[in-house]
Amino acid sequence: MTTTTLKKRINRTIKKLPKEKLQVVDDFVSYLADRDEENEATKELMAIPGLLSELEKAQKEFKEGKGVNWRKVPKDV
Repeated sequence: MTTTTLKKRINRTIKKLPKEKLQVVDDFVSYLADRDEENEATKELMAIPGLLSELEKAQKEFKEGKGVNWRKVPKDV
């Protein structure tokens, strides 16, 4: 099924729905759109060279008590 055919089919079905169900459709479509944006943001972060190794290093240091209390960090940082 082509994208165009699928969109037409969805639109025909949506036109038959009562207002209450349209709200559910809107919520679901918004959820799907947001999820795609999150995936893109995750891909962008994962593309940063060395990010995972730095995060693992930070987690290890935190477990060893080498972190700094956030309340002691200067406010202008």
